[in-house]
This record gives sequence, structure tokens and C-alpha cells, in this order.
Amino acid sequence: MGERNLKDQINSSSDEQTDELALIEMRSPNVSLPPDARYVCWNSFLWGLGNTLVSTTLIIYIVFGLVDRSRFSWLFLTTAVLAASPRILGVLRAFTPKMLGGKRCMTQKAAGYLTLSGLTLSLIPFLVQLEGRASVTALIIGLILLWAIHHLNQYIGTIAINCWIGGHVSDDVRGQFYAAKNRYELAGAILASALAFYLKDARFPIDRLLFWAWAGAGLIILSNIPLLFCSRDAGTFERQPDSQPEKKSDKPSTLSTLFSPLHFKTFVLFLLYGIAFSFTNGLTQTSQYQYSIHGLHISYEFSLLLIAISRIGQWAISWFIGRWSDLNLRSTMMISQFIVAVGLLFLGVANKNFYYVPIYLSWICWTGYAGLNVGVPKHLHRLSYENGNRAATFSLYYAVGGIAFSISLILSGAVLDFLSFSFDLENVTFYGIPLFALILIAGAFLRALLVPLLGFAVRVKNEQK
Repeated sequence: MGERNLKDQINSSSDEQTDELALIEMRSPNVSLPPDARYVCWNSFLWGLGNTLVSTTLIIYIVFGLVDRSRFSWLFLTTAVLAASPRILGVLRAFTPKMLGGKRCMTQKAAGYLTLSGLTLSLIPFLVQLEGRASVTALIIGLILLWAIHHLNQYIGTIAINCWIGGHVSDDVRGQFYAAKNRYELAGAILASALAFYLKDARFPIDRLLFWAWAGAGLIILSNIPLLFCSRDAGTFERQPDSQPEKKSDKPSTLSTLFSPLHFKTFVLFLLYGIAFSFTNGLTQTSQYQYSIHGLHISYEFSLLLIAISRIGQWAISWFIGRWSDLNLRSTMMISQFIVAVGLLFLGVANKNFYYVPIYLSWICWTGYAGLNVGVPKHLHRLSYENGNRAATFSLYYAVGGIAFSISLILSGAVLDFLSFSFDLENVTFYGIPLFALILIAGAFLRALLVPLLGFAVRVKNEQK
């Protein structure tokens, strides 16, 4: 299974992809999508192309290459900080409502911030090419800063797009629209993975990893052109206040506005799930990279192939996920959460002698992220309609979850580095199970334990019809 299967998947789906938005309206005759919804989807397609080529996995491979060519300690902590840095700086996304201003021109504002994220990415190859003229420590610090700034701009742009969707797409078909949007993004990601896998042995004018970084940055910048043609109004589905609040002499402070969703129990419950899920993910992230790259010796191109397999699965089931989430959001998210947990378990039981089957099964299970990718924003839209502040709801949820992810990620990386000074962690086993594999297995059980919490948190009546 190689590049031919990936290309066939793309080619066979092109016609179906084009008609996806029309099918939504056919399935829901009482609700129509705005004509410019297609621009948001094409933005997702081009962004999926670029984001796949320059992902966290690519940056981790670049850092591992720098470390392997130098005397550098604290590899686990460095990996953890690199993966956590977007969430650390991403705390500033809590101020997104202030950065975005009013509710008009949201996609145009998104295009501006996402363009800045692409320009920041384009500086990474320049920085890495300074190897030999600057210390590895300085290069890694620069990489971490650029990577974090790129994500901060990306976070703000994404929230702006979600605000536009909330105002222009009815809740009755919002799950289906998110599924269609994800299908465009996944199609771009699959195409990018196929291209990278096909060209894995090609000659590049510069280091191939840096070539993919530049190509990805350029595509991310180009992806924002469709957003410029979207409607500039706030949309007809923005909630209007039922009554005018009493006039006060002083305006509400910025902080009180940003944290206003915390006054609603339904949001707090869902936020607790987001914190728990992010924290458990952070505990296993460093071990997942270490076990995949050094334990199982997975190359970057093969990792892209695995990502493509998962995204083909997500693409194939997204039409079903969209309709299912509109009919029963709670069960969609609970089952998806459990399947995602099982995927980490399969990765943990993989070893050099029993390799391909569990690796493929783990990435097949991670198609379950399709349910969470649709369900989380759909439920946040419902919660934001209740509290009346869509931008604050999205930004606060993801910012606080990012803090939880960063804390657990850096903590686990620091502990592993301290242990590595006394033990050869690559050879530490418990009843024959490698240490890193055991961490992944434990993480799978922690993720599974969150299923009941998710079910309880999503028990909220649909406030918007």
C-alpha cells in the first residue's frame, strides 16, 4: 500500500467532494447554507495541504537531527517544551475577543492572522541553516519560539473562522457542515501525504525536511485567499440579547468579558472534560514520539503514510459523523473518545517483532478523532449561544486545555530526562514491556476513563433550533 492507493483515493473522491455542501442542503431542506460557505471549505483544503507538510512531527524530526549531530542533553524535556510551546503561548488566545474586535469581517481577520502564521513558519528553514554558526541550544530555542508564534496566530485565525460559522450556519446542519469542512481538510492532508511519500527518494535542492517546511508555509499562506471573499456581516444566527442589561457607569472589564462563560455550569462541566483530556494527552506525548522514532524506528515518510491512513478513514466516515452528531451529539463523542483511547493501546503493544498490525490498527482507531473534531466545536457553539459570547467560549476552552496539556507534557519530559541520567530508559522493561510502551498503555486507560465524564458534560439541552 503506497502512493498509488493514496492517489486513487483522492481521484475517486473528487466529484463527491465537490457536491458535499449541496448534499447537506438536500438532506436538510428547511435550512440552507450561505453561498460563501464553500470558500471556508476550500480554505480548509489548502490549509490541510500545508499543515500536513509542516506539522509537529516534522519539527520533532528536525530537532532530533540537530541533537544527533551534537552533544546535547535534555532531549525529552526539549521535545516536551517544543510540543507544549504552542499551548503555553496559546494562553494568550484567551484575549482573542479583544484581538478580533467586533463580530464583522471574521474571515478577513482570520486570513490576516493565518497569513502571519505561514510567514512565521517560512523563517524556520532559514534558522536551521545557521547550524554550525550558532549553538544547537540557540537554534532549538529559536525553533520553539517560531513554532509557538505560528500556532498563536493560527489559533486566533481558527477561532475567527468558528465565529463566522456560528453566525452563518444553523445549528441544525452545523455538524454536517463541520464534517464537510473536515472532509476538505482531510482531502488536502491525504494529497500532501501522498505527494511526500511519492517523493521520498527524490533529490531536493536543500535538506528534504526543510523543503517540506517551506512548501507547507507557502501553502498555508495561499489558503487564506478564499477567506477574503466571504461575507463581512456578523450573520443571522448570532444570538441577540433577550433584554437590555442595566446601564452601568463603567464598562465591563476585558477580563470579566473573557471569563464570562465560567458563570455557566454547562460550560464549566465541558471545560473540565477538556482539561482532563488535554492533561492525559500531554502525559503520553513525549513517550509516543520517543517510542515511535527511536523504539520502532519509524521514518518521517512512513509516519506521513500512517497519518494518511488515519485521515482517509476520517474522510470516509465524516459524512456519517456529521449527520450522527446533529442527531445525537452525546453518543457520537463518547464512542469517538473510547475508540481514540484504544488506538493508543495498540501503539503501546507494538514492538520490533510484532510491528505492522498494531501500528496500522492504532492509526485506524485514530479515525475516531473525526467525531471529536466535529463534536467539540458543535457543542461549544451550543454553549456559546447559551452564554452569549462565542469568541470567549472558544478561546477560553482551548486556552485552558492548552495549559493543562503543557503542564503534563513538560512534567513528563522533565521526569524522563532526570531518570535518563541514572538509567538507560531504552532498555528499561517491566515484565518484558518497554517503559515507553507501558506509559502509552497507561495513557490509553486514562483516556478511556474520560468517557463517562464526557457523557455527563454533554448532557445539555439544545438551546438553539
